[in-house]
Amino acid sequence: AVGQAAKRSVLDRLQRNSELLSRARILWADDHPENNAAIVDLLRRFGASVETPRSNEHALALMQASRYDVVISDVARDDEGPDSKLKGLELAQTVYSRWGMRVLLFTSRFNPATMPDLTDKQRLELVEVVRRCIFGLTNRTDEALHLILDILER
Repeated sequence: AVGQAAKRSVLDRLQRNSELLSRARILWADDHPENNAAIVDLLRRFGASVETPRSNEHALALMQASRYDVVISDVARDDEGPDSKLKGLELAQTVYSRWGMRVLLFTSRFNPATMPDLTDKQRLELVEVVRRCIFGLTNRTDEALHLILDILER
C-alpha cells in the first residue's frame, strides 16, 4: 500500500505541474481499464486527455491517427490470443520502432525471472526489450504518476 507521505508527495507534484498535465495526451493500453480508473480519473481532473484502448491493435490505430505524449501499457492481455502474457512488451517494441517512444509499463504480474516457461535466452531477450523500449516499470500508483510527470517534463 502507498503511504500518506507518498500520496501527498505525488499530489503536490501533480498540482505543481497542472499546466503541463492540462496539455498532456496519454494513451493507456490495458484489457481491463477499470483497474486503472482511479488514476485515469485523477489525470483527467488535472486536464490530461487519456485514451484507454483495450488491445494493441486499437492502441496502434490511435497512435497512427494522433500524437501522444505518454504511452502506458500493462504487460498481459488476457483476451489477445495464446501469446497474450507479453502483449504490453510487443506494444512497447512496436511503439519504439515506429515512433521512437519508450513506454511506461504499469503492471503487477510481470517478472521475467519467475516465468517458468521461458528459456534463459528468452529471459535475456525480454530484459533487453525492457532496457531498450521501456521508460519505467512499476505496480505502484504513486510511482506511475511520478514517471508520467518525468516523461512530460522531458
